[in-house]
Amino acid sequence: MSYDWTKEAQSDGPTQTEKLPSGTHDVEITRVVFGPKDGPPFASRNGDPQIMVIFADNEGREASQMVTLSRKAGWVLAKVLRAADVHLSKMTADGIKPADFANPQFATANLVSRRLRVRVEWARSERDGKDYADVMPVATGAAYQPQSPQPTPATGDNIPI
Repeated sequence: MSYDWTKEAQSDGPTQTEKLPSGTHDVEITRVVFGPKDGPPFASRNGDPQIMVIFADNEGREASQMVTLSRKAGWVLAKVLRAADVHLSKMTADGIKPADFANPQFATANLVSRRLRVRVEWARSERDGKDYADVMPVATGAAYQPQSPQPTPATGDNIPI
């Protein structure tokens, strides 16, 4: 089947990004979402700030993960950062806390463009019937070589502008 250039030129593009299929994938964090466009920032039931991290493979297929930015739930973000080869002990020494990632400039500087390997499993929610991804960072060791250099973590003093 040939590609219909005329039809595509009149299209507004895909209505929804293709989902990253279940399995293990090399991905890049392409963006961080802090809340709905016209609404308040994401927050957990307990009122802790949350962010949505969007992962995409080289084909543009995506999966997202909600991350709660509290001390108790910080392990989720820590696993993402470790899989992306972030220097975690430096973050500890610099006093960076999970809640610091609620700052859009800080989170974007420290998360977007990071490459890592993840395992994705999709499950249907009994509550609303929608499919949600469970994105689990995979510790890769020497087997995984990022395609691009990893950015240096930004502190409050050196956030790129």
